[in-house]
Amino acid sequence: VDPLGAAIAPGTFGNFGLEEWDGYDGLYPGRPIRFRKAFYDHTWDRIFAINGVDYYLNDPRYEELLPIQSLVDRGELELETTLDHLDVYRRVDMLPRARLVGKLETATDADALFDRMRENEFDPGHAAITELPPSGSAPNSDESSVGTAAIGEHKSDRVVVKCDASADAVLVLAETFYPGWTATIDGAPAAVYPVYYCFRGVTVPKGRHVVEFRYQPRSLTLGLLISASALTVSAALAIWLRPRRGPKRFVSARAQG
Repeated sequence: VDPLGAAIAPGTFGNFGLEEWDGYDGLYPGRPIRFRKAFYDHTWDRIFAINGVDYYLNDPRYEELLPIQSLVDRGELELETTLDHLDVYRRVDMLPRARLVGKLETATDADALFDRMRENEFDPGHAAITELPPSGSAPNSDESSVGTAAIGEHKSDRVVVKCDASADAVLVLAETFYPGWTATIDGAPAAVYPVYYCFRGVTVPKGRHVVEFRYQPRSLTLGLLISASALTVSAALAIWLRPRRGPKRFVSARAQG
């Protein structure tokens, strides 16, 4: 979801099991923030349709951030329902959250990437773009469709996507690219790289595959190793420093007499 009204505080949706496209429970990494600033004037054109937001919330009692009624008149938004004074709008032309594209373009840096995405001939529905390309050859198909991708399982730290590609393709997952996300294709490690600057991309070969994303940050692994080491050392010291007692001596009553 994404808010349209200034009265809706970001970061509150996680309490209701809803996700914001540009962050995790109100924590906003730098890439989606820069992306939003770069395309502030393109929020409702074809570029912003890549962010996977299906629903927008607005409180009509407050000033609107965007001309909602004009967007409804243009057929870009549809009023789905109203819940507790909040209007829930559905974005009509949003691209799928997980999808395959046949072409991967490379930009020299983030500014060049944004400039390319602003060009009229750039079509995010059929091409992805990155400033950090993975090793190996990039998919370069001119086909309008290179297959399907469907999310089979989705958790905060694990996403499973089933792909059926008619050619080598880029799996685009419209979720924040952030250090710590890893991927496998049919169990084999695969490189995760940013596409459209702030989303996740993985190159998949032709055929049917299962791509699994996992959030495994190095900081967590390092923390677990340090904790395990500390517990081991503490246990060893406790054993080494515990009081040592000699064998007990028993004296009979007759001996004492």
